Amino acid sequence: NHPSPGQEQKRFYSRVLQGHLALATAVFPEGTCGLLLDAFARRPLWQDGMEYGHGTGHGIGAYLNVHEGPAQIGGGQVPGNKIQSSEGRRRILLMPLKAGFFVSDEPGCYKDGDFGIRIESDILATPADTPYKMSSQKFLKFDYLTLVPMCRKLVNVS
Repeated sequence: NHPSPGQEQKRFYSRVLQGHLALATAVFPEGTCGLLLDAFARRPLWQDGMEYGHGTGHGIGAYLNVHEGPAQIGGGQVPGNKIQSSEGRRRILLMPLKAGFFVSDEPGCYKDGDFGIRIESDILATPADTPYKMSSQKFLKFDYLTLVPMCRKLVNVS
């Protein structure tokens, strides 16, 4: 028998869900790197001083592995000087996203010794049909592939 979630757990879940949906619904210029997209998912958590110590997303299926490239969505938890000094981090976090890239969307937040929240889905970068064409720049969006319902009882609507 588990106790009902309190307001703190609902706040954590709601912030993680906001970040998850912000990334899943993002429209962005083709060629945007995962380091920039990472901020979409982290922004709602950062507003409350929350953070998570892992990447937001990773490539899926390029080489029949699970956590792989060619691109990752992440880096927001890594100081800039560590990204600058690591050729491997630069390569994977600065990889331009293209249509057809299959990645995960998995922000989270964890209160040490108490509880943790992580919402994970798989998304596919596809061309976005934007209402304005102000240059030859193409835009991408994500198609949501993991159709799993979210827990409405944990959403703090305030």
